[in-house]
Amino acid sequence: MTGLRHPELDADWWPPGAVPREVDGALLHATCGRGAWLVAQANPLTVRVGVDPVQQNLTAARERAALEDVRCGFAPATSWELPFADGCFARVVDSGGLQTAADPMAVLVELLRVLAHDGELVLTWGDGAGAESVQWPTRRGVTAHEVLGWAEELGAEVTQGGAHRGVAYAVVRRWG
Repeated sequence: MTGLRHPELDADWWPPGAVPREVDGALLHATCGRGAWLVAQANPLTVRVGVDPVQQNLTAARERAALEDVRCGFAPATSWELPFADGCFARVVDSGGLQTAADPMAVLVELLRVLAHDGELVLTWGDGAGAESVQWPTRRGVTAHEVLGWAEELGAEVTQGGAHRGVAYAVVRRWG
């Protein structure tokens, strides 16, 4: 797969190799915004769930899913307090939740908590504006390198990483 076309951007948003694979289990998109990426996922058998703390985003996401006749669930939640059981998602995608969080370690712990063993966590950050955005200083000034180090300390493995069109990404595997 060479990249997934993001319906709200002009360029291929997902870097080659970082596009989440088709999943047999449930897929969570944390900080899903207006739901464009989640609704665009092709596998109708995959349970798709999006969370966002902004009610207007969730309303727009539900409307988008209904318009496209796609079954997705959307819930009000933050990335640091997910209302799901441990290990219930085969794939978790976070689009900037770590970047904007006051406590990025709490977000990472929570994302890994809901990720199944042998699951895959895809982290993205940056705004697509250019290479400077891939530096990813969080609100607390934590760098991407530090966050990925935390992931390894928590028992996960960083399997891919890089930048593409001003969006940095990392793929983290949680082994069983």
